[in-house]
Amino acid sequence: MIAFTSLTIGQVSGLIALGTAIITFTTPLLLGITLLRNYDATRSAATWSVIARQLQSSAWPSFLRTDSVAVKNVAKSVSLVAYLNIGLAFLTVLAGVITPLGLGDTIAAAGVQTVGFVYVPDSSSFGRSKQDRPDLPLSRDCSAPYHLCPGVVPPGVVLDELGQVNLSANPNLTSTTRIPENIITMFSSATKNSTIAGIFDIQYRFWKRTTNKYFGNFEPYVKGIYRPVENLLSLESFTLREGIIADMDNGGIGFRNHTRPSGLALGGEWDEDILWIEPDISCGNTNLSFEMTLGEGSSGRPSSVVKFDLVDDGGFSLLRTGDPYESWPNLTYSNPDVRLRADRSAWLYDVLAASVLNLTDVVTIRQGLTIPNVTLGRRYPLIHNSSFTYGLFPPGLRSGNLNPTWLELPQALMQPNGSLMVGYYDIVSRPEDYLYEWASALFRDLNARCDGRSNGVAMYIDHNVECGALLTMPERIDGGSPLEEENGSRWKISLYVCAGAIKASVKAISISTNGSASLENLVVTKVTGKHYANASSYPLWAVEDWWYPGNEGADTAPLWGIVDDSYEGIKGYNFTRAPTFYLPYTNWATVWDSVDGPRDSLAGTVAPFGILGQIMNSIFDSTLDTPRPRYDGTDSLALRTKWTSLSKSSGGSERLLRLIWTDMMASTTVGTTTMGDLFSPGGSDGIANRSRLVTVYTRRITYYMRYAIPALLLLTLWIPVLLAALMIGVSHRDLFTHLKHLLNDTSTGRVAASTAYPTSRPYLRSSTNEWVTAVGHVMLQLGGYRSSVSNIDGYEGYAGRGVGGVPDIRRGEQAFREPLL
Repeated sequence: MIAFTSLTIGQVSGLIALGTAIITFTTPLLLGITLLRNYDATRSAATWSVIARQLQSSAWPSFLRTDSVAVKNVAKSVSLVAYLNIGLAFLTVLAGVITPLGLGDTIAAAGVQTVGFVYVPDSSSFGRSKQDRPDLPLSRDCSAPYHLCPGVVPPGVVLDELGQVNLSANPNLTSTTRIPENIITMFSSATKNSTIAGIFDIQYRFWKRTTNKYFGNFEPYVKGIYRPVENLLSLESFTLREGIIADMDNGGIGFRNHTRPSGLALGGEWDEDILWIEPDISCGNTNLSFEMTLGEGSSGRPSSVVKFDLVDDGGFSLLRTGDPYESWPNLTYSNPDVRLRADRSAWLYDVLAASVLNLTDVVTIRQGLTIPNVTLGRRYPLIHNSSFTYGLFPPGLRSGNLNPTWLELPQALMQPNGSLMVGYYDIVSRPEDYLYEWASALFRDLNARCDGRSNGVAMYIDHNVECGALLTMPERIDGGSPLEEENGSRWKISLYVCAGAIKASVKAISISTNGSASLENLVVTKVTGKHYANASSYPLWAVEDWWYPGNEGADTAPLWGIVDDSYEGIKGYNFTRAPTFYLPYTNWATVWDSVDGPRDSLAGTVAPFGILGQIMNSIFDSTLDTPRPRYDGTDSLALRTKWTSLSKSSGGSERLLRLIWTDMMASTTVGTTTMGDLFSPGGSDGIANRSRLVTVYTRRITYYMRYAIPALLLLTLWIPVLLAALMIGVSHRDLFTHLKHLLNDTSTGRVAASTAYPTSRPYLRSSTNEWVTAVGHVMLQLGGYRSSVSNIDGYEGYAGRGVGGVPDIRRGEQAFREPLL
């Protein structure tokens, strides 16, 4: 088989038509040349008729301008037909070559069919490192023994006023990691017969068995493990891996245990609703930056920071004055509003930094007074050999909490009674009298103010926010190569304050496949928010209320998810009917970022916020002994280039953080629902017992009409000819008889024989068989000086000059006369 990779089907068809036309056109010409051996030869009359047909039907008469293409003394009607014939012949060849160029083929939707689905294996590193699902039930650990999960608190257990287990009163405490059946039923009620994953369908990609003395006397249970699989940050668009769909453009994870339609040769397309989780992150620009100059390193390091300045890019000189808690919108806990949190926290960051640098104070700013003696672009020298600057090299991304270690602040802390604690001493007088210490204490409290957990009200909310500071990828500003970290080079680092939350929703996705059995050929073509007819059709989201008696243990990682409407109003749960849902508070530092990692197998309650918390606080700290990739870009030129480009703006920095969250979530979690258990395995071929509607693809021929212009022109000329021929044919009674006579009358052999031998003229209108029998054998020499003599039915004649002689009617004798021609 020959494959044409750069030609379309129309172009191939056109080339074939061109080749066919060339062969069709040249074959009569070439065969006509082979007939030259008959030149001045003596042949029978029938032979000359055949030779004439072969020569006259080729293009030789036109090329050589012979009698058959004469114009002079030719009837106008005959000339018109001749020219029209030539024009139509040319158009026919042109149309035969150009018309096929418009041909094409495409794979298009042919209709909707009911098709069974089968599992699609992943051949990437995710699939090759796939760990089978555990044979043990799902486990849940709410930080036992101090907190016990809802529904499994043993009878008679003694709890303190905060709902924690009193271990001294319960020395032989034992519980279980098993999740009560009624809770499983509730949080599976709305998703078990759909393609939407529930909270129990989101599991850790890797796991291990473990035991704990507080759980059923060391009964084994499963807990998750975080293991990086494959860095997806170099990819774009929607990426499918075992159990997940990752949006590597804007960030987000959809959960789907991948299946495809079975038995479709060319594939198809279908729609699904899936659970989608994505980070909602906003970064506020402090308009402060750092400039560092590299110099000779120490302690074996090739370079180190020898000059370090804070630069005012508008953070001080263009600072908005007034009280943000009075002039800015108040935060509402029904919506995290991470945009407002980030902007207000960036403003407060600038105010406190200016206070610490003794440029102004909080009281002055709240009174609406501008900062005196500050100018745009002014530099403020900082300590260049601190632990903070030591971590800036080699150049890479950095993040941390909102307490600025670059200011080397004292250990100041705001007390609940309003006093200050500096070191080990309490300052009981007004904090305003100690502005430096007050600003230092407020800096340490800035994270809690940003995420909304600085007061008791925050303990009652059903969502969570994580805040942190982001130091962008250092950018070289002295004109040198960013790849050369040479001594004396100058670099700039921008400073953002970011706030993030995690939201869940149902997305409507469109998936297509080309019919192959590999996951690589499964393509997500569209992801949009699910459309709802009205507010009453929004999904009902439920979350455990950890303040309800018996549910206190849920505060570490409460269950959440879509539930059936019949559960609305049940005590112990909070309900929200909305298209999107912000995930509840999770004590990720306890249940995710601990030394032992995740405590149970419920990834959906812990991993989203655990990863967000790491990104906001410590993900770029390469000194931590944790099994996670290096996202700072220090050892990857591809990441370094990408981060440098994205971190030039607040929007790019937000996207950067969302992509890192998505990459970690892809390696951490896996969706285990197969079409929401709508399809159970059915038979040895694995085809589901139930099927669904799929738009099936088929091959279709397409055509570009501009290539049909020659054919349309040919048709335009051909139709009048057809009509004229029909009119003449209808009006002419003996059409075919007269046409046959006309053809015979113009046959070269018949005309020549009747002229050379007048006695043969009675056969002029005879049938072909009669003429060939009676006259066709007469030997003639056309164009020669003499013609040989032959007999017609026994009559003799003689040949003379010209075309031929007239034979004598006497049989057996040669009678010669003067030739007629």
